Amino acid sequence: MKTSASLFLTDILPHRRKLYHKVVKSKLFSKHTPDEVFSQLKKVGLDGIEVILPSFQDINDHQLKEVKTLLDAHNLPIFSVHQKLRFFTKTKVAEITHLFHVADLVGSKVIVLHMSNAGKQLFNENYKTLLHSLQKKYGITIGFENMEKYFGSYFAPHRWHHDKFASLIEETDFNVTFDTTHLAHSGGDI
Repeated sequence: MKTSASLFLTDILPHRRKLYHKVVKSKLFSKHTPDEVFSQLKKVGLDGIEVILPSFQDINDHQLKEVKTLLDAHNLPIFSVHQKLRFFTKTKVAEITHLFHVADLVGSKVIVLHMSNAGKQLFNENYKTLLHSLQKKYGITIGFENMEKYFGSYFAPHRWHHDKFASLIEETDFNVTFDTTHLAHSGGDI
């Protein structure tokens, strides 16, 4: 098994932060340069990085290449590209298609989607077929992340309950991005 740290693209490239990301940022980067952080992550045994795309900010191919170059210099491959964090909206197919482009550009073999943002789309045959065709076209895997249990997910246990989540992933023939913290928060045994 390989381990990775989830980092916001705007933490990796602090000079690219817009207003929102000047306030919302990882504490890892508060007192240390990105080079210091990456060297320490490598020293503690991390194998790679999961890049979380910034909410409320568009990114371009130049910025993505900049991230890849910086992480390559520290021998930290980008294992996965995580969708933008959102709370009340669903992930549209256009955004997922863009995630495949991003992952392809930075050499990642996995894109991470939130089960809660897929919503009822995951039960739609056309949606599932389209996602599977994108996986095949790009040679990149979709990993649905198990979510934590919270008041808004009470009536959607397939998002967080270990057995129901696993069954849905198996039925839809997708893969899991396993978040141990989310499982523990939901009462599961990590």
